Amino acid sequence: MPGICAGSPKRRGFAGRARCVYMIDRNIVLDNEAEQLFRDLGGVDAGNNLSPAKAANGLAEALHDEEKRRDAWRLLMVDYAFEFTMFIQTAQSGSLQKTRESINRIMENLRKLSTMPDHGEWLVLKYWGRVIPGAGSASKRYDFIMRYGALFLDIPQIKDTARRLGVTASHMPSKATTAFEYLGKIGLGGFVIHMGKWTDEDRKNVSRSMELLAGYWYALALQSGEVPKDPGEKENAPKLTPTPIVTDEKGRPDPNLSLLAAYSGVKVKALTQLVQKISVMLARAKQGDPLEQFTGVYETIFAFKKLKAQLKRPPLEINSVRWLITDHPAEPVSRFKAKLTRIIQSEFGLQPQKVARTLHSLYADDYGSVDAYVLGERLALASDVINAVETGMSQKNGLAADLDMEGESLIIDILGSVESRLDLVPDEVYYSINISGDVMVAASLFENDSISATLDHKLLDLLAFFSQRSITKNKIKKMVENPIEFETIDFQTIARDFSITVKDAEDLVTLLRGCFDPMGGFLRREFERNIPAFSRHEKKVFEFLWYYLKEIMDRHDRIAYLNALQLLIDRMKMRKQGLEVLLKDFCHDPENVTFYDRNALMLSTLLLRKYNKELHNDIEITPEEVLRVKEGLDPQAVAFADNFIEQNKDAFFRKVRSIHRSLKDTLDPFGTRDPMPARYILTLEREVYILLSLVGGATARAVLRSAGREYGNPDADVWRLKYSSDQLPGLLQIFQVIIRAIGRVGTTSDLVFLKELRSSETSFYAISKEANFKGLLRRAMGWVEDSMSSVTRNKGPVK
Repeated sequence: MPGICAGSPKRRGFAGRARCVYMIDRNIVLDNEAEQLFRDLGGVDAGNNLSPAKAANGLAEALHDEEKRRDAWRLLMVDYAFEFTMFIQTAQSGSLQKTRESINRIMENLRKLSTMPDHGEWLVLKYWGRVIPGAGSASKRYDFIMRYGALFLDIPQIKDTARRLGVTASHMPSKATTAFEYLGKIGLGGFVIHMGKWTDEDRKNVSRSMELLAGYWYALALQSGEVPKDPGEKENAPKLTPTPIVTDEKGRPDPNLSLLAAYSGVKVKALTQLVQKISVMLARAKQGDPLEQFTGVYETIFAFKKLKAQLKRPPLEINSVRWLITDHPAEPVSRFKAKLTRIIQSEFGLQPQKVARTLHSLYADDYGSVDAYVLGERLALASDVINAVETGMSQKNGLAADLDMEGESLIIDILGSVESRLDLVPDEVYYSINISGDVMVAASLFENDSISATLDHKLLDLLAFFSQRSITKNKIKKMVENPIEFETIDFQTIARDFSITVKDAEDLVTLLRGCFDPMGGFLRREFERNIPAFSRHEKKVFEFLWYYLKEIMDRHDRIAYLNALQLLIDRMKMRKQGLEVLLKDFCHDPENVTFYDRNALMLSTLLLRKYNKELHNDIEITPEEVLRVKEGLDPQAVAFADNFIEQNKDAFFRKVRSIHRSLKDTLDPFGTRDPMPARYILTLEREVYILLSLVGGATARAVLRSAGREYGNPDADVWRLKYSSDQLPGLLQIFQVIIRAIGRVGTTSDLVFLKELRSSETSFYAISKEANFKGLLRRAMGWVEDSMSSVTRNKGPVK
């Protein structure tokens, strides 16, 4: 199933020729799969899936302050990371007794973690290499993340946890930083444990593998002649048995191959020969060969049924590149990504952390929050990959066997991936980057750090374009208030950005300038008068107008402008094109929430309707009464929106979770994050649920059911956070929309939830004694019966 194309709704240059990034197909087809889907992906509030009935039946004490309950597992994960570093240091010394004691402590820690509900089967610790906010560029050396099921942990999260828990957890940040600094010092790229169901067999396998891993690190220390001494250990104390070292296809020590040989009882020479054979097969794999999907020799071994039957795969993996680019081993990897990963590993295999940083430069999804220093470093690494590909193509050796005739395609794929990510970078970041010849200099926005690097000319062209685009965009923002002179390069940049001619770019800027008075006020009548002229530019005009003006103007002008855009689309019969631009813009950076996301949703909701009374009236939020509309919807527009959301469900889910996370940050601000205004984020989440209620479909039901489970639980943390009591009217508005929306799109399977919700009404009244709250709650609960009747009939509320 196709997914959202990497990057923006625009199709430019290399991104236009590069392949789209395909999301995992989770087979959302049948209605009865919808509820499980959003739970699998983490839900609106991952970890809080208890029903109202359970809350009403005496489990309130277990549900109270859900975030702190998860903090207990975070404490255990920090302890595990620290014990793991102690294990490595002890293993390098060769002490048998102390290593076994260290393994026992880790196994006890894993036992406790295995009791965490819905934990999944994989415990992941991997290097990420970002610059931690407020910690300086040196922090990239110890920026590790941990993941266990839906639970995610990094240094900022650990600091937030310590702040919530107070003095009892004050040691967490320093303990985690100490552990991660050591892992950074030894160059660890990642460590993954397959815990399975943590049966007796699982525990036995993990313990045995840890002993062999200890022997591997001891063997490396012996080989280097740098065995650390423990002054407290007796001279003749028993030592670990060194695990024989197996090398990869380039003769480099490989921990995974070494563990495989020892764990399976295979001779080193035999496995080394097998590695060489598979390496050649990988290099010669042509398009369509099943081997193309593998990122290295180690995982390829298990693609052969005979080898898989003969060899036992250890439950541990060290510096696995697949885990650097996926969140689960079963997640598919495109042939180009797999090939590039093999090239990067071939070039920097002895530097696992450089491998990680290089992969992030091509595939990380956090470009919307990087500063100029991090961006500069990533571009330098991407340039290294392009140089490696081109060197292999020209020298016909080394990498040439793995490149065959696909070098040009690989470079196009790299440039397309980088371009789509540069599109996410905030405009102000480009102001801190200078280009002189083929050299880029990037300075941090927060510190005095800077990076200078010579870039491949194709990357320089992309960087120059996005830098100029930020300048041009700023001119258009200012032109509505002041006379601004546009240069030829501005029109050329707009033309390239929207795949139009330079003449069309000049015309659009002139038309747009005429829609504002000398003081910068939006002239709606002038805009409407210009609609015939705008219409001559057909498909690109709405994208142009949305892109440049979606985040400017004061409240009154903004509202008028949004409605004017809707009128433009209505006159031009461009509902599908408009929805595509808006929904892609909403989803294309799912990890970040912007102040124009609400505008995109409001306008999308307007475009779903054949006619709306708001068309000629300025509104700030979508009226709730739109939930009554059924015959008034445009079937083709609704079908298009439903299809778009289904195809891009992964990005859409992530965006909804980001919005809900921002809401919680607003209700309980802490750490380094700057919360959004409560009124904005509350109405934004409300707009999400209104849009989904009109669109319907499996994804809409999945999201609404997940939201219902949280808001329908009177002891959920969304009702109990620090400032929740100040925002109860806004929270109740969301709650009421959810109840009505489930009645609109739900099925008879939702009757259980609605009945439980009705039975928990008394518990909701305990949240606040304010008369206003009780009145609003009574009004929200009044919709439960209507929704039960609606889902029983499998119809929405009365038109």
